[in-house]
Amino acid sequence: MKQLTCTIAFSSIVFIEPAPYDVLLTGSVVIAILGGYTAYTTIHFWPVMMMLLFLETNIVSLYFIKEVSSASYFLIITVYCIVTWSGLIGVLAYFGSRILPLLFRSYVVAGLLVTIPGVVAYFSHLPMLDMLLWNNERVKGLFMDPNVFGPFLIPGALYALRNIGKTRQSKKLLYSWLGIFLLFSIGILLSFSRAAWGHFILALGIYFLLNNERPIRRFKTLFILTVVLIPVLIYMVMATDVGDLFFARTSLQGYDETRFEQQGESLDYMMTYPLGFGPGQSEQFLSQSTHSLFVRILSENGLFGIVLFAGFFLITLSRSIYMGKVSSSNKGYFVIVTSCLIGIAFNSLFIDTLHWRHFWLLLALPWMKVER
Repeated sequence: MKQLTCTIAFSSIVFIEPAPYDVLLTGSVVIAILGGYTAYTTIHFWPVMMMLLFLETNIVSLYFIKEVSSASYFLIITVYCIVTWSGLIGVLAYFGSRILPLLFRSYVVAGLLVTIPGVVAYFSHLPMLDMLLWNNERVKGLFMDPNVFGPFLIPGALYALRNIGKTRQSKKLLYSWLGIFLLFSIGILLSFSRAAWGHFILALGIYFLLNNERPIRRFKTLFILTVVLIPVLIYMVMATDVGDLFFARTSLQGYDETRFEQQGESLDYMMTYPLGFGPGQSEQFLSQSTHSLFVRILSENGLFGIVLFAGFFLITLSRSIYMGKVSSSNKGYFVIVTSCLIGIAFNSLFIDTLHWRHFWLLLALPWMKVER
């Protein structure tokens, strides 16, 4: 259990592949399986079966690929994500809800490891920290893309928000969680990812909709959001250099029309390649990436692929909602998971999220075993 939580703490260091997180997670899963620290039940049958069939659609569509190296590379990462996910659900089912606080705290640590230096890099303009910025304009931390950095912080931000609402805690702890929430919110803002902004706003809305906590806690949380977060973000946009890029990013970009044209063209390929034109081949058949999880799967893995993945996502989301209802002591955790999954579904309309490590972690959490 300690090894897995330590692994999560390194999940934000992914500027190289394989990332340290990949090596540690693979090792943790292998050790857990060999040591007997996994538990699989009948509830795991359908999600595992759907993922195996999804892999089959990847393999079948290999027949139509244009470039072997890109297809092999993309498929290997997809296999890695699914295999480690299948290992994670067994580990989580074995340890149960006692691992949840440790996992989320480790996730917060991972977020802090990249957000603090990333924000410093943005405002200090120190050359030694340029690697944490994308084009010296957007914070990306130790990720390859700011479009991944921003969404990565959202589960940690919601977990901090959950702890802000607690009534029985010291002022020191309250201010600590408030600081973490503000820091993550600023990090999301400075990623300048429009999809991440929408993801965050949607996840916050779902969080408040599903979180049936006592009125005093809801009022406390909403008060802090209104009085602290919003003024801070408005100040940053209106009184600092952030404003110029913020308003530029909120307007329609020159490449947006090209993206939509490419997505339309990729859908046209369905008539020629109903089984998909192969994993990782969007960049070979089109002039650029699809910039959409759903369009990528539909064009690369065909209709069967998108039906299987969408079905898998929906039963996982349903399971997360169910877990929040049957386990009152762990409701807050699964409200966060549900909110983030819905947020990622929105994000996936504009970004290819298939290989996001934290996405697969969120897809694993609902399949754990908890006490009613």
